[in-house]
Amino acid sequence: MSTWSRSACASGRNTPPPQPDTAPHPRTAGTASILEKPVLLFISLAYAFIDFLTDPAVAAENMEWTGYRAPHADAVPLFSEEFRSNKALFPDDATFAKWEPLDDLGDNLRLYTEAWDKVKAG
Repeated sequence: MSTWSRSACASGRNTPPPQPDTAPHPRTAGTASILEKPVLLFISLAYAFIDFLTDPAVAAENMEWTGYRAPHADAVPLFSEEFRSNKALFPDDATFAKWEPLDDLGDNLRLYTEAWDKVKAG
């Protein structure tokens, strides 16, 4: 992948991303008083960071690093074969059919928690 990571940068394969521009993000562009400009800058940087994280290549790298799958369809083709072959994250139809959704336990949550605490206590 051509995304930036600390290890890739240290190995010389990639260069770090450019530093964020101080110009407002398009979502926050407009007129602002002198007191609002620093706030708008932080908001602009927050949007830029979110945009960075939701880039398909970056999202794919993050999912592989954390071992969690996220609902980002554009990132799926960028997964490595090893990650894509993880049956816990990408179950086959037969396995998926056996799964049950978790329902809200309501008042029974206390009973569930007590039983789980006993399991953890050994």
